[in-house]
Amino acid sequence: MNLLLPIKPRFAEAIMEGRKEVEFRKARFRHPVERAVIYATAPRQEIVGLFEVCWLEYDCPDTIWNRHGRQGAISRRDFFRYYNGTELACAMGVGEVTAFLKAFCPREHLGQFVIPQQFRYLRDLEVQAILRVAEAHRQVS
Repeated sequence: MNLLLPIKPRFAEAIMEGRKEVEFRKARFRHPVERAVIYATAPRQEIVGLFEVCWLEYDCPDTIWNRHGRQGAISRRDFFRYYNGTELACAMGVGEVTAFLKAFCPREHLGQFVIPQQFRYLRDLEVQAILRVAEAHRQVS
């Protein structure tokens, strides 16, 4: 399954640059996840790339921090602020990263493209459309 993940721009950039090897989420995914498309949230509001998901791990925030905090490009304080009041944390292993040569606004290039608050599953046709736009931008540049 493929995901669309809205990610704050500083974390999206850290993933693209290889400084963030683990993405943290509050959600439990109902389906196996193979790939995540990265949507850098405001002020960028662009799809910047994607990454292969190596693994998913669920546990309490303390355990997830102890195992993966150093690879998350986030301070301890911000991590625990994010998980405040939450009993379950998800750590997502970032595998091979594909940074698009030119980021793009999905609403301009993909029509009625819905951006979720947490995440949403993408249909294969949506992923193909994203890859076509990214390829077209690469050839134009």
